[in-house]
Amino acid sequence: MNEKVFKVIIDGAQQTHKSRLFCELLQKQSDCICSFGTETVQFQDLSVKLQILGSFRQSNTMKFAPLFYKGANIVLLVFDVGKLETLRMCPIYIQQIRSECSKNTQIMLIGQQFTEIRQVSVDEATVFAEMNKMTYAEVNYIGDAKESRSLRQDAFVANENTQQQMTQLKQRMAAVSIKSEQK
Repeated sequence: MNEKVFKVIIDGAQQTHKSRLFCELLQKQSDCICSFGTETVQFQDLSVKLQILGSFRQSNTMKFAPLFYKGANIVLLVFDVGKLETLRMCPIYIQQIRSECSKNTQIMLIGQQFTEIRQVSVDEATVFAEMNKMTYAEVNYIGDAKESRSLRQDAFVANENTQQQMTQLKQRMAAVSIKSEQK
């Protein structure tokens, strides 16, 4: 079986719980300081290895952004559907991603929902993604038993719904990676 390796970056505004997505994608409880891991996904007749890196958005480390983005196949641009301002910040990240990455790098807009409060509808996010030549996916953590824990602890036990969403997201990431390679 053939194996393909793709670099995936998780990026977005602060307070969008990027570390939560990172931990869920890698199906692990995280107490790690370094946000790097790999996940292998079977897609069609290929074994697709996703090298997943979490972003660092501290102002003193942004000088390393070119190294961080170098060779990225996919960037997951994360926002919180309960906080409209996190979607409004996305054009800044899109501009930086497009200036630092190759033209074949695909951007997936990822909306994360943690509460019943919604400031961004699925339709609004989908239109925004399409206008910016991105695909859109949403992860819903409502009803997740982990909600009551502090998100800063990054200690999560995925429920069945979250696991299904992560499996679907990884399959979409594999498909987007393969598609970008064919361009």
